[in-house]
Amino acid sequence: MKHFLFSLVVFFIFFFQPSIHASDFSSHSYEAMLGDSLLKKIPSDTLFRFVKKYGKDSLIHQLDERIKAATHFMGNTIFDIESESHFRKLSMINQKFNLGLDSQIVARERLNSEYLFSLYGKYFKDISRLDEIDKVVKETSNLDSLLEASSYKSVERNFMITFCHQLPWHKKLIDKMYDFSQLTIQLRNEFYWQFYELASKNCVVDSVAHFEYLRSQLKIDALNIASYKDTLLLTDHTNYIEPIKSLAYALYSNDFTIKDGAPIGLLLSTQRVDGGFPKNLLEENGQIISTLFGLWALCEIRDECIATKFPKK
Repeated sequence: MKHFLFSLVVFFIFFFQPSIHASDFSSHSYEAMLGDSLLKKIPSDTLFRFVKKYGKDSLIHQLDERIKAATHFMGNTIFDIESESHFRKLSMINQKFNLGLDSQIVARERLNSEYLFSLYGKYFKDISRLDEIDKVVKETSNLDSLLEASSYKSVERNFMITFCHQLPWHKKLIDKMYDFSQLTIQLRNEFYWQFYELASKNCVVDSVAHFEYLRSQLKIDALNIASYKDTLLLTDHTNYIEPIKSLAYALYSNDFTIKDGAPIGLLLSTQRVDGGFPKNLLEENGQIISTLFGLWALCEIRDECIATKFPKK
């Protein structure tokens, strides 16, 4: 009975408080409540319970309001995005989900409009092919070495992923990239997303089974990070920027669904009063990159909820 009542309290908190601060857990150690100990207390069918009690329309409304708040935060802080990769993600997400950030994105774009990128099968300025790449592939004798060297640099690697369909992806290159991904939690997240892009564009035709195995390992890491299960990678249990990245990437990659509700419950609980999401769970204010990925996750969750046929009351 106590467990049931506690679950209901958690359920209420996660859906009806606009934000949760460290003070809400004043009688507990925040770090001690993280990880499995916290997520196990969040029902995995959180969204389904909400729909059963209040209806699907109420759930969609809740998500719309949260997306609106996070979008407002992003619009006000868009010039603080230093990474062109992150900015381009926002521009493509804005296009995909009709977030209404067009004017802010155009203004920010004037700083650097040459960074090419793709997401959701769409390409920035519809540039999906570059003849120069075909020429380099044809005429460069040490192409494999050049690609390997480029794969260690973020900007060059993003370029390679964007136009992966024009490049040869051999086993040695894939192995090098995977080995590099193991160095940091940040790289594991980035390569998890990039390996999905390679797969979705059917870019890897050499050693496909081996590539899929490596991708599956990155998937395991990402899902463990999103659910705070990997304490070796996520040594700081108040770090939220990497779990929120993992969640957004996993939702985008269709490796995570709303049936796995604990990380979604944590996501909903961490949106702050300013509409943003924190980089660290002890912070009371939103941070730009965390909010970018939190907004992305919310959009994916809303679309999946709209498409889901929930059990009737």
